Amino acid sequence: MLRKSRLYRIVTLMLVVVMISAVISGCTGEKAKPKDAGSDESGKTMNIYISIDYPDEANLPDLINQKFVFEKGSTALDSIQLYGTVVGLPILVETTGGDLVGINNIKNGDYGNGHWDLFVNGKPAKEKNVLATPSHITLEPEDSIRWVYTVENSDGE
Repeated sequence: MLRKSRLYRIVTLMLVVVMISAVISGCTGEKAKPKDAGSDESGKTMNIYISIDYPDEANLPDLINQKFVFEKGSTALDSIQLYGTVVGLPILVETTGGDLVGINNIKNGDYGNGHWDLFVNGKPAKEKNVLATPSHITLEPEDSIRWVYTVENSDGE
């Protein structure tokens, strides 16, 4: 009787491991990724490149040009939130203004008067859109977004 119970537990555990492996491999999205065109054949997704520059004091490795697939029409805020959800990176957002408040538990104001700035294709987001909040900046295929934790000196620079 003990052997049957133990055998049942082993078989059940193996089935659970196989099911979890199937779910994880199915969630990687490898088949859904476009071939290098910037968007897939259906035209519903696009490639975006994400970088995150942490403050030196945080002792965290920067993320540099991580390719990620998003739905067309995604905003800069949508992209960082989805990326954070998929990779397990905490993202803190001000819900009323649609602005980013923190990435990976580093919030605006944690280091002096530092705050998160957004750059799209190497240019400050403020140049791309007058409203300049991440929720108002719609991304295009192959865009590169870079979140930089900026600490201004006492002169405001």
